[in-house]
Amino acid sequence: MAGKLTAKTKFSKEQIKTLFAVILFGGAFSYLYVMYMWKPYAVRINTAQTEIEVISKDLIKAKVAAKRYDKILAELEQLKKKSEFAEKSLSTDRRLPDLIFSIMEASRKYDVRINYITPRPSVVKEFYIEDNYKMSIAGDYHIVGLFISFMTTSERVFTIRNLSMSETKKDGEAEARFDLIAYQYRIVGDSTDE
Repeated sequence: MAGKLTAKTKFSKEQIKTLFAVILFGGAFSYLYVMYMWKPYAVRINTAQTEIEVISKDLIKAKVAAKRYDKILAELEQLKKKSEFAEKSLSTDRRLPDLIFSIMEASRKYDVRINYITPRPSVVKEFYIEDNYKMSIAGDYHIVGLFISFMTTSERVFTIRNLSMSETKKDGEAEARFDLIAYQYRIVGDSTDE
């Protein structure tokens, strides 16, 4: 039983020094390994796992958004069409030539004669501006009525106020005098604010 250690085994001083050196060296090596190898890599691994989780969540969100992309594009196209229609209906500036062109085109369509169009002062409201024009037109009584109806239901937003109609010297012809109000969209804080 030469190789067994028992409580009665005595170690020489040389063996104790060697054993102490091995334990000390092993402890120092273990400490250095844990502090400089294992902990830093464990921190890096945890950080990397956290980043991977965040990126995975972002990727899932991106995939969901990509699925909605076509729907969003279709909605955007519809909104563009609505915006174009609104811009035609409510201009953002006072374009007298465009207005006159629209009125002249309608007068040719309905065969009415425009006697005059006189610009008058605009009225600034909270979200829009009323551009006022004094007008006089003449033509067949029923056609004048159709022209006025067309103007109030046209693509551009108009209102007719202070309408007065009278007979002219020509048989069956009427003259209409009225205030035509064209509406203009107003951006709050714009330079047109008073």
